[in-house]
Amino acid sequence: MKISRCILSIFVFCVALPLTLPAQTFNSLYNFAGTDGQSPQGPLVQGFDGNLYGTTLSGGANGVGSIFKISPSGQLTTIYSFCSRPHCVDGDLPYAGLVLATNGNFYGTTYQGGQSVVTKTCPTYGCGTVFEVSPTGAFKSLYSFCAASDCSDGLDPTIGLIQGIDGNFYGATTRGGPNSGGTVVEITPGGKLTTLYSFCTPQACNPYDGPVGAISLVQNRSGALFATGGGGPSNAGTIYELTPANKLISGYSFSHPESGPNALILGADGDFYGSSQGGYVGNLCAAECGEIFRFAQGEFSVLAKFSARPLLVPMAPTHLALWRRGMTETSTALRAMAAITATPCSASMADAAPSSKLRLRDNSADSSVSARKPTAPTVQNRKAD
Repeated sequence: MKISRCILSIFVFCVALPLTLPAQTFNSLYNFAGTDGQSPQGPLVQGFDGNLYGTTLSGGANGVGSIFKISPSGQLTTIYSFCSRPHCVDGDLPYAGLVLATNGNFYGTTYQGGQSVVTKTCPTYGCGTVFEVSPTGAFKSLYSFCAASDCSDGLDPTIGLIQGIDGNFYGATTRGGPNSGGTVVEITPGGKLTTLYSFCTPQACNPYDGPVGAISLVQNRSGALFATGGGGPSNAGTIYELTPANKLISGYSFSHPESGPNALILGADGDFYGSSQGGYVGNLCAAECGEIFRFAQGEFSVLAKFSARPLLVPMAPTHLALWRRGMTETSTALRAMAAITATPCSASMADAAPSSKLRLRDNSADSSVSARKPTAPTVQNRKAD
């Protein structure tokens, strides 16, 4: 597999709201060169020491990803390079960012690597891991996905973890599980994993028009998990709830084929906020270029829409972050932060210069991981708690 190096920029976009905001200044803090990491995908998280921590998908000492810290002034230190252990049992290709835990360490996932059972699905590279790393780079592998031959625990995680109010971590996989469509999992700080829910696919649970997978997870104050995912009647994406009893409740289904909901955040008012990509063709917005929305008590409402404009105009952000001036203004002052390609890639992934060790499994021929006949999950419509 070859991968191109696209120039990414991080910037701040302020939603037009009836609130006076100070002028914003853009500062480039650091440019990756490859050996120190390449192609960061996930958001940054600030540690207790005030530094920012993140991951790169590729690059690093072994070419398959790294963990770094960077000071607010732009001094970067690589604290770990993946595939530093034989056969990449420590994982490789971290698509997601890190979560800061209450103990001061960081937790995350890798898409590949680990000590997975060698099967048709995981022939060589492993099917992903969960790991812990300290601010100084002390690294510990907690779990390897596809731990059983049927991959009932899931495989190939691409989203990050969250720490729940019980102290455990929650995440999701893109494939595997009893119903083949990925899983939602809980893992303790010690590495004990429990599969909470298994998604279906239209092929495995025909007919099925419910949620598929998880783009993001967030927990409300009562312990229920809320997520954005694929699927839905229009196959345009969904917002759904997974109750503490592990019952999935469909909350909202997007209607446009290219709606593409992104991550949710929980506001101080108890409501959820997020963005969707909207309809577009190639690099041009076809009609709607995305929106910022609120999801409150099971009701969906649009706060702002991005207008249709030509190439190189920012579309809907992939992540939202809360900003507040006083405790009462959090729900009305949102700052959207996104990593958006500012310049089109000069070459396709197939034509780009190869990375020394970056490699991905070919999953196209593996449509089903589990040999068990799946059953469609119960999906009900009701207002969220």
